[in-house]
Amino acid sequence: MRTGLSILDIGAGQGWILDYAQSQSCDYFAVEPVPELSASIESRGGTVIGRDLSEDYEDYEAAFDIIIVRHVLEHLLDPSSAMRTVQQMLKPTGRAYVALPNAGAPSLKKGFRTAFIHATHISYFCAGNLRRLGAHAGLRQVAGEDSAELWALFKREAGVLPSRDNYYAQQKAVFRRSARSSLGKDVMSFAKSLARPVVRRIRNRA
Repeated sequence: MRTGLSILDIGAGQGWILDYAQSQSCDYFAVEPVPELSASIESRGGTVIGRDLSEDYEDYEAAFDIIIVRHVLEHLLDPSSAMRTVQQMLKPTGRAYVALPNAGAPSLKKGFRTAFIHATHISYFCAGNLRRLGAHAGLRQVAGEDSAELWALFKREAGVLPSRDNYYAQQKAVFRRSARSSLGKDVMSFAKSLARPVVRRIRNRA
């Protein structure tokens, strides 16, 4: 990160990069839906430009050197449209950093059904369909890592051809294998979740 860059943090939450951006004399902007978190960002010198990626950001076309999209796309009904918005707001020389839970290699430390699968996660991505998602939006992947957390760095590039690979069967096999291998952890986690309210009730009566 160089001095004087313009940074957009999408789904900023607490604004975890705000202090570092300011220390580098960078302009920090955010998209954040939670009013309390937006107010916190504004009070610390950041600029909140919207609540989500469905809004009109015409005034910010080609405005940002760095766009951060960390653990956001999996929560969206239309991640393709979101990535097109990212592409439009990114400078021609800019980079977009995208990070997601890796559905191609799910973390099973705490279980699969009870920890990796979330009710708030609408879409799941492996390395291949994340590249394809970027390509459909006019973004080429220039770096990335396919580990417990999936991340990729994209740049704007016209005429990027998305792959025609179908990842459904591959993903289905990974999820079935993960569900089998973490069955014991899922059962234990489910049992604990059932036991907690019972224990609280007993303690309250005591």
